[in-house]
Amino acid sequence: MKILLINTYRSGGGAAVACQRTMQLLRRAGVEVRMLTISEFGWRHRVSFLAERLDTLRAIGYRRQNLFRFSTARYGLDIAHHPWVAWAEVIHIHWVQQGFLSIGGLSELLSIKGKRFFWTLHDFWPLTGGCHIPYTIKASGETSFCQRFMEGCGSCPLLGGRRKDDDSSRLFQAKRRLPLEQMHLVAVSNAVAKAADASPLFRRSPITVLHNPIDLKLFCPDSIVRKREGNLLLVAARIDDRVKGPDLLLQMLRQAKALSEEWASKSSITLVGQIKDKSLLEQIPIAYQHIHRAEGEQLVQLYREASTILSTSRYETLGQTLVEGIACGTPAIAFGVGGIPDIIRPESGNGQLIQPYDTAAMARAVVRSVPPIGEGQIADTVRSFGIDTIAPQLLHLYSL
Repeated sequence: MKILLINTYRSGGGAAVACQRTMQLLRRAGVEVRMLTISEFGWRHRVSFLAERLDTLRAIGYRRQNLFRFSTARYGLDIAHHPWVAWAEVIHIHWVQQGFLSIGGLSELLSIKGKRFFWTLHDFWPLTGGCHIPYTIKASGETSFCQRFMEGCGSCPLLGGRRKDDDSSRLFQAKRRLPLEQMHLVAVSNAVAKAADASPLFRRSPITVLHNPIDLKLFCPDSIVRKREGNLLLVAARIDDRVKGPDLLLQMLRQAKALSEEWASKSSITLVGQIKDKSLLEQIPIAYQHIHRAEGEQLVQLYREASTILSTSRYETLGQTLVEGIACGTPAIAFGVGGIPDIIRPESGNGQLIQPYDTAAMARAVVRSVPPIGEGQIADTVRSFGIDTIAPQLLHLYSL
């Protein structure tokens, strides 16, 4: 079996990490697999990236704060005629926006006979008229989720919401014309599968829930490493992305400090990921450490040393960093949104789910702290995420 994985980037972001790990687990299983990314196209991707981003900027009314929340997919690269596509028997698409795979390019790809197609839903873009996560933040700070993707989009809040025949409606109709029944969807969580099941675009497409894999030989506890009491850890590709809830993080930490000055004086938070707006760091009310990027053993060490792995995200299709943290023996605290309830199960003692977006309740949980996780609790949580579990399931899916 010859398998081609397609993802815009080779590294950076959860989709790239998941795609790399999928390639590794397939190679361990003795399968021929390649990963097609922008690195195979050189300067041509820079041109299509710029064209697609400018088109998206036009569509969103030149509101730059929404630029990376929407993709028009009008421009892309000629992926269908790449020699690796001809080589492959199975084509598994992951995250392909930002000038990599256009709607026209997807149409060409699906027109190739004799291939089996899969698409992992790392976000909602395949289901919508252009947005990646269908949420808006009102002036009051309230987060609301848009259900218009279930009806064909149009009047998109990210595009101003005034026209029913806007770019979101046009993109949705363009997707309707694709032979999407050829696509087998892979949902990274039960919440994403439920959304896909409600999508009119994929009514005739099979849907399988398959979590992103992690290497349990790397992400595992170490009895020698001592946890630093009161040390919170938050890991994200970009910490100050609004979907990660940086405003909710600050609000929660201020409330935690107000609850207990003693806790605040003894506690700290480690932030791992990019931060474009450095003023966020200046507003953190407790001691902090910012690490631009960590991976491999360095990241594992941070997970092991932390007393709590934290997420203040408004939405997560899964929440891979929470799985990694729990696998290293660290309990988690997060809002019960998206795929996070697939991971944090309070009855198992691996952490605490907080009602969205009750920062006061999260502050109380952080100050009280969650008890350490036992080996049995760790195993119960991460068993379904391990490479040894995912590999046979994925190979079975490809061979159906």
